[in-house]
Amino acid sequence: MSRIVIFGWADSVHVQRWCKGLSRRGFEIKLISVGGQKLGTVETVIFPRNNQFSYLKCLGAAKKEALKFSPDLIHAHYVAGNGLLGYASKIHPMVSSVWGSDIDASANSLIVNWIVEKILKRSDHITVTSQYLKSKVEMRLNGLNRSITVIPFGVEMPNEVGQVPASRPFRICYLKEHKPVYGADILIKALSHVIKEIPEVYLTFAGKENDYPGHLKKLVIENNLEKHVKFAGQINHENIYPFISEHHVMVMPSRFEGFGVAAAEASA
Repeated sequence: MSRIVIFGWADSVHVQRWCKGLSRRGFEIKLISVGGQKLGTVETVIFPRNNQFSYLKCLGAAKKEALKFSPDLIHAHYVAGNGLLGYASKIHPMVSSVWGSDIDASANSLIVNWIVEKILKRSDHITVTSQYLKSKVEMRLNGLNRSITVIPFGVEMPNEVGQVPASRPFRICYLKEHKPVYGADILIKALSHVIKEIPEVYLTFAGKENDYPGHLKKLVIENNLEKHVKFAGQINHENIYPFISEHHVMVMPSRFEGFGVAAAEASA
């Protein structure tokens, strides 16, 4: 096999690693993405991402783009969205990669559950990022035999590690999307207790903000933490290690994780 169509979000560093890694190994790659920016290293087709129905709107056009490439295999990353594009293309063999929230947090309705199970059962091979997700997929397959491979998300080792900051002030960082599932509110409430004993503690929130930061910023004000909390917004991936190195500790108070990539990056 030499030609692969990847259905995945072009701005995801994980999708980018798959595309670049396979390309370096001699495969011809075509990336089809709903939203995001084109990758300079592989052929990329971007469809507009305006709302939750964007995937449905581009089903026909995505299939046409995939067929035009005459792939030997298709690989869909995140079954609740891109898996639908792969399913609609009717191209086989099809590999589906489960990331976590696509079969847990996102699959919160009968319709989404039905779509996810259809995609998993149509897949010729499934990859997951953890043993936990493998067990969840097996439950969804309900006895149907499918080959499942555990492939954890990888992280790049930093070329160098910055100096540990001075002991005071003590700096904490949070590096995740700002969603309720990742527990940023828990961290704010905990900080309100910590500063009573250790006033020189500061917290930086970084990551994609979505619509949730309004609630978080209100929580910061309610707990009189304006001087202790900063929102840094989205950090470019190449700046993640320098950002982490500016802090003493990273805290991940997640209510649920399929695989905690940010924790692995902090460990690296």
